[in-house]
Amino acid sequence: MPLDYLGTGLIYENPKPQVRSRHGYFPGLALLPSGELVALFVVAEALEAADATTWVARSRDLGTTWELEGPLAARPDPLEMPASDYLKPTALANGTMAAIGYRFHRGDSDQGISFEATGGILPGDDIICFSRDGGRSWGRPRVIPRTRPELLEISGPCLELRSGGLIAPAAPFRMPDGSNPSGQLGILLRSTDKGETWSDDTVFFRSRSGNLTPFESRVCGDAGRSTGRDRLGLRYECMPELPQPSGGFSR
Repeated sequence: MPLDYLGTGLIYENPKPQVRSRHGYFPGLALLPSGELVALFVVAEALEAADATTWVARSRDLGTTWELEGPLAARPDPLEMPASDYLKPTALANGTMAAIGYRFHRGDSDQGISFEATGGILPGDDIICFSRDGGRSWGRPRVIPRTRPELLEISGPCLELRSGGLIAPAAPFRMPDGSNPSGQLGILLRSTDKGETWSDDTVFFRSRSGNLTPFESRVCGDAGRSTGRDRLGLRYECMPELPQPSGGFSR
């Protein structure tokens, strides 16, 4: 299907590149009932920098111009483990917004996200937080409990079903030592109570030889709007098992 180019809007630009390094990446958009667009994206001094955190921007003209609103999360508690977070937005039918994703624990700010010696990834938490005022303020992140030892890459937004339940596709990162106890597979996180509790027992992808991981997974559908039934589609990028550690964090 051909696409029509309508124009370009700039969500983020480093205001003082001569003073400090700041990059904006991993964006996600949500359209509110008011017609506003809310963008969540990560700002950091480098791709694997420990200061990475999710920021919020807003557009009232369908993306032509944007107002930067600052970091999504409040200043972290100094007693908590430092973390870098990566979140994507969803506008829910009850008027709230959800931001789902994950965070890496950054106790050592000089350690990158990946361990070159093992091919493993930093430990962390899968998280979700909510806004009740159109993304202008957000509650503290809630940890999504896992039955699997690996941190799950939830790289896209969750999808609300006709029932009001939420689903989000995910894939397991490797453990810091490079191991992958759950195997290479795709996991569908499900919540039947609007994000209060979650299950991770549904597997949506497993290759015959078990050597592919579906990273960058996205789920889409009409959530029953046209048929009365949820019609869903999944898209993902399969990453083969690496024969040896390669280092580098890529999303």
